[in-house]
Amino acid sequence: MKLSQNGLNLIKQYEGLKLSAYKDSAGIPTIGYGHTRNVVLGQKITEEKAEAFLLEDLVIAQTKVSKLDYIYHWNQNEFDSLTSFVFNIGTLTALTKFGTRTKEEIASKMLLYVNAGGKKMQGLVNRRKSEHDLFLTPVPNEDNSFKVGQKVKIMVSGLRLRSEATTKSPEIRKLRKGNTYSVNNVVLDPAGNIWLQIA
Repeated sequence: MKLSQNGLNLIKQYEGLKLSAYKDSAGIPTIGYGHTRNVVLGQKITEEKAEAFLLEDLVIAQTKVSKLDYIYHWNQNEFDSLTSFVFNIGTLTALTKFGTRTKEEIASKMLLYVNAGGKKMQGLVNRRKSEHDLFLTPVPNEDNSFKVGQKVKIMVSGLRLRSEATTKSPEIRKLRKGNTYSVNNVVLDPAGNIWLQIA
């Protein structure tokens, strides 16, 4: 599973964009959308570089959330919410108590992470509330009929194979009616469209 555009927008909203390095609320040199690795005060970057930093940093956050998918089977909103949480906090270990808490407990405990530098921060209160609400928001048209490893037969003409789960990605080719493919992954985009990654 990958972060959706909805999840990316949430992270951008709360991180904000700063093209000059500054100290965050915990005193850590930061730039772009909350990027902290190898940042020095006085550093300046472009908006394009900030976007590149963000996408690099999000790989780490998404990986940490994905590692617990075998326990929780996250839906898209849960995944997006927790990716935002991990991007900000750095870990899921305490929140999930090493994968022993229920989803309901996770949602409840999420609201406790509102301090920075030993002080309660209103910005973190707002962020946790947004992440909490997204976590508990049902995914529209969530589909349970497709499973990883399932064989699917193309029953209609005109289906397009694309490089990514978005209509904006390049079309590779049209799928031939009658052919059978193995499902490697099932993705639900923010609009509720179901995408199958096929072998």
